[in-house]
This record gives sequence, C-alpha cells and structure tokens, in this order.
Amino acid sequence: MIANGSGTYTVQLANVPGNTSYYVEVVAANPGASRSTGKYALAVDFHVPQLVSFANLAASTLTPSQSQTSGALTLTGDELFHFALSASSTNTNVWVTMTVRDSSGAVVLLLKVQAGQPTVTADVFLKMGTYSVTFAGSTSDGSSWSGIDFTLAGDVISDPVGAYSTPPSSTGTSSPTSSGSSSTPPSYYSYTPAKPGPSSSSTTTPPYYY
Repeated sequence: MIANGSGTYTVQLANVPGNTSYYVEVVAANPGASRSTGKYALAVDFHVPQLVSFANLAASTLTPSQSQTSGALTLTGDELFHFALSASSTNTNVWVTMTVRDSSGAVVLLLKVQAGQPTVTADVFLKMGTYSVTFAGSTSDGSSWSGIDFTLAGDVISDPVGAYSTPPSSTGTSSPTSSGSSSTPPSYYSYTPAKPGPSSSSTTTPPYYY
C-alpha cells in the first residue's frame, strides 16, 4: 500500500510473474452500510520501474499497561513528508492513533488505523524543526485487548531546493576533507524511533538518517 487517504488508494505488486491472469475486484469497505454505493475510478498501470518504498521509522507493541509511546522527527529544512501507519492485533476493534505535534504543541497531523485494516497514509508539509510523534492504543467498543503491533514508515517526498558541495574529482586538485569523487547530499531528516516508558525494558535504537 503506497497511498490510502481521502478516498484514494494506490497499491503496487512486487515480483509479479508474467503470463499470469490477475483479477481486480472493487467492493465497498462496508457493503451493508449507508454509503456502500457511489462512483469510483480504477486505473491499472503495467510498468517495470523501481518499486516505491519508504523507510521503516518505528515499530512497537502497545498494551493496556503501556498504551502510549512516542518518538521525535527532526527536519533540517521545509519538506513534504509522507507518513504510512499500519497495525495488527487479535482484536480487530483495537486502533492506533498517531499524533504529530510541532514545538509549540500544536497538532499538525492525526492518523488513526484499525488493526487488520489497510495501511493509512498522509502527506504533510512540515517546516524545519523537531516534531513529537505519539502513538496511543485504544478500542472502539470498550472491549478488552492484550496488545496491538504498529509500524510507521515514511520519507521526504518533496524535491529539496538548494546546493551541496561536491568533492573535487580531478587528480590534480587536493581536498582537505575528502579524497573521493562522489557528491554527498545533506541529510534531510532524522527520526528517533518510538521508545516505551521507563517501566519497560528496551534497547535504545539510534536515529535513522537520510
């Protein structure tokens, strides 16, 4: 699942063998609901480019005794950021709510995903700075639950604006900082994966840099 938001779904299939028949079915998410009928558009694209993928930023388990955890996202510039949240649990009435807040505490994004349902995504333009990312588990019907696993993927999807230095490639030019010839783009963001509270034992994972 590449995109799932505002009624738009984009799915890609990897490692699909040729000379094989595939069937595409379109049905309402809740066939018996009041909004089970309506217009839709379907497009299928057959091509062989590089698969679209996003970095795995966080993966953890929420329980009734540890129903919340948080992480931090830091951007070195103004960027359009893609978030993809998924969850699984033995109780399909369990939800994970992800809240992204800026340095002032204002909510810039709220994503909710139900266990066992397709990945939910959102694209948000974020200003340079550090954002808190909080995950909370709950049930929609008050039923008991033992735990829910969630995964957050994401990445910068806007084209960065600006220049970065390129080490000299000529053998007759010396460089005090680099002997290579490849250019090195700057890191656009770092994410510190969600960590449980002090009551839970966990190893600290270093941030991912891109």
